[in-house]
Amino acid sequence: MPKMMTVAESVRLLKTLGISLTGLPKVGGALPKTKMGGLADKLHATRELRLALEKVAGTVKDEEQRLVDHIIDNTNLEVESGAVGRAYKAIVVREEVPQVEDWDKFYAHLLKTKNFSLLNKAVNRAAVKEIWDDGKKVPGVGKFQAKKISLTKV
Repeated sequence: MPKMMTVAESVRLLKTLGISLTGLPKVGGALPKTKMGGLADKLHATRELRLALEKVAGTVKDEEQRLVDHIIDNTNLEVESGAVGRAYKAIVVREEVPQVEDWDKFYAHLLKTKNFSLLNKAVNRAAVKEIWDDGKKVPGVGKFQAKKISLTKV
C-alpha cells in the first residue's frame, strides 16, 4: 500500500503545481455543548473552506485527467506501451469493461437466473419516494430518520 502524503507534503506538491493553500484550520479538540451559535458560524466557514478545497481538488483532477487522456491519445500502442519519465512511467493498460447493450434481454436474464449479483445493490431514492408519496409501500424497503443540518444565512 502506498504511503499517504502528509499535509505539508501535499502543500509542497500543490505549490509545485502553482496552487497555494494558506490558513488551513486546526482540527480536533473538544466542542462546547452549549453556545452552539458560534459553532453554526464555524460550520459555515468550514464548509466554505471544504467547498473551495474541493474546487481546487477538482481542478487538479481535471489536469490529471487531461494528462492521462493526452498520454493515451498520443501513445502508439503498436510500437510503445506508454511514457517513461525520470522517476515514473505511465503504461497504457487495456481493460474490458461490461456495457449493457439490450436492457430488456439483460433484465430477462436476471429474472431467469436470479443472479442479482450482476447489479449494484442500491435503491433509487427518488423512485421509492415517489411511490411513498402516492401512499404505497415498496416490499422489502424500510426507512429510518437521517439527521442533517440545513445551514442558512441569518
